[in-house]
Amino acid sequence: MNKRKLVIKNQRFCALQNAIYYFVTNPNTLVWLLRFFAFFYIISTIVGTVTHYSPVPLFDMWDGYLSFFTSIEHDPTFWWSQHNEHRLILTNLLFFIDIKIFDGTLIFLLVANYLLICASCIIFFFFSKEILKNFSTHSQNNIYCLILILLFSRLQVENIDQPFQPQFFLANFLPLLSFYLFYRSQKSQKHQIKLFALTCFFGILCAGSMANGLMALPLISALSVIFKMKWRLVALPVTLSVIVISLYFRNYFSPGNYGLTDALQHPLDLIQYIFAYLGNPFYSLFHVRFIAEIAGIFLVLNSIFFLSQYRKNPTRFSLELALLAFIFYVEISATLTGIGRSRFGIDQAFCSRYTTPTLMSWTALLIIHLPFFASKFKNNFTRFSLIIFLIPIVFLPQQITNLESPKAELFEYKIAALATELHIEDRKQLSLIFISSGWMLSETEPMIERHLSIFGNSLFKDVNQLINTLEKENFSNKCEGNLEKITPIEDPKYLKIQGHIFEPNSNSTPQIIHITDSDNKIIGYALGNQNLGFKGYLLKEFFDKKVILKGFKPNCELQFSTND
Repeated sequence: MNKRKLVIKNQRFCALQNAIYYFVTNPNTLVWLLRFFAFFYIISTIVGTVTHYSPVPLFDMWDGYLSFFTSIEHDPTFWWSQHNEHRLILTNLLFFIDIKIFDGTLIFLLVANYLLICASCIIFFFFSKEILKNFSTHSQNNIYCLILILLFSRLQVENIDQPFQPQFFLANFLPLLSFYLFYRSQKSQKHQIKLFALTCFFGILCAGSMANGLMALPLISALSVIFKMKWRLVALPVTLSVIVISLYFRNYFSPGNYGLTDALQHPLDLIQYIFAYLGNPFYSLFHVRFIAEIAGIFLVLNSIFFLSQYRKNPTRFSLELALLAFIFYVEISATLTGIGRSRFGIDQAFCSRYTTPTLMSWTALLIIHLPFFASKFKNNFTRFSLIIFLIPIVFLPQQITNLESPKAELFEYKIAALATELHIEDRKQLSLIFISSGWMLSETEPMIERHLSIFGNSLFKDVNQLINTLEKENFSNKCEGNLEKITPIEDPKYLKIQGHIFEPNSNSTPQIIHITDSDNKIIGYALGNQNLGFKGYLLKEFFDKKVILKGFKPNCELQFSTND
């Protein structure tokens, strides 16, 4: 009897083993699993962006987005004025559209981030399609899925979730497009001139993305030399390089006192920073600096090796050379960044905003390596697919991190916007959205007057004009709640207050709260959150007096004394 049970058990185990083997080795299974992962990565990244969305501009958005818009009407030169070392001409155009057409909600800019990611994926698809001719359809689909997984990874969360960052995606998509068009120009004798002209046109546009975009035209010039094009054609990108760089540095000012000479005083730090920058994604995955630096070295050595091989026969390896041009573009960007940023320490190279260019450069290197994979795994699709399958598995822990909404943080941003609207000096609160509270109080008046962006939101619009006016609404419905904390701040006229308030029938917290005195004069304003209570500001002169909280949405009143 025991032997029979043992036989049955072994048969079941073998059946399970065979089922797992069939599941793993079946090409359709692996293809659909990778498709699922690609879909999951795209959806989860979008979910993360939605849950982290804040209508309140943060940090660079104030002086680079809103201040730009208020300045261009009286001084058009602000279209190409510097933001740090960059001239964000193309991003400024997106800013203008967001404010002028979409009321400065910032949603259009976030959508632009995703559209640029999609555009970059398409260009990589085009590159891959040429190399994947010897691959099976299943293998081709796997590579396409892998490109989607890499480019939609939340490793680059600082860029994807931030409306100020279309510049980063533009600064990498446009050079990639330029190099692809160059490759196409070498493959089409009939349309070579037109495609090469387009290559140079987009090379010019690169300079309007970020400062490193200036390197696109010189790299196009280098490609023209490697391909031994006619001297008139070579002269075009060379001449354009000189003109664009000259115009870029006209009236240019250095945003800091640290440059190449200073960086070269610590050459090892600079070199280490460059390699760390190029290995950025590996640090995000493993949190080990040494692994990231080794990965960066590997990328540089690979690019140098492939260049030495492909330049001997550029016509045959035109696609690979175009991709190498993009990798060198990222490596030059890493060098330029290191010159200006290495003084802040090596760890600064691991910022997730630098993950976008490095992920794209590793994607380019992967495509260059595809012929090797084609020969290595030509008769073994399963092994090839399993290697690809490991990548989304390794990326998965980072992909599902921080998808939940940081509700408390988003609420604090709104309170900082309220302080700005009311011209209240609350340094700790204002520091959550900009580095200088003084700048926020002195430079945001035009934005407030014109109801730009967050100041046109119903929660904030004309709130500064409500103070010391009579409240028009009276509610019979009573709220429940309590005042928990009164905090002195730097502003001589106001106190910060916080507590909890809710309408008992619906058990909901009012979104807007007018604070009035016994004469129904508005003496303060607060915002409510269902989970966090309310927080706002009260005129200091009404401390120790009875006040009334009048909540809106839902409507109710709560009376208490501030000295209770």
